[in-house]
Amino acid sequence: MHPMVLSCLYCVHVYLNLEMILAFAATLVRTLFGFELEPQFNDPYLASSLQDFWSRRWNLVPANILRLTGV
Repeated sequence: MHPMVLSCLYCVHVYLNLEMILAFAATLVRTLFGFELEPQFNDPYLASSLQDFWSRRWNLVPANILRLTGV
C-alpha cells in the first residue's frame, strides 16, 4: 500500500479512537455524576481552512480556557 494512504488511514484511526474514548468517558460521567462534559471536537473534517480547523473544530477545551482567561 502507498505510504500516503497508510498515513491517512492512521490519522483516521487515531481520530476515531480518540472520539470513541471521549464519548465513552462523557457517557460515564453523565451516568455517574449527572453533568455534561464539554465536547472536544466540532466535526474537524468539515474545516474549510487551517485556522478554522485549529480555532473552531479541533481540541475545543484548551481554546475555550484560553479564550475565557483573555490570553
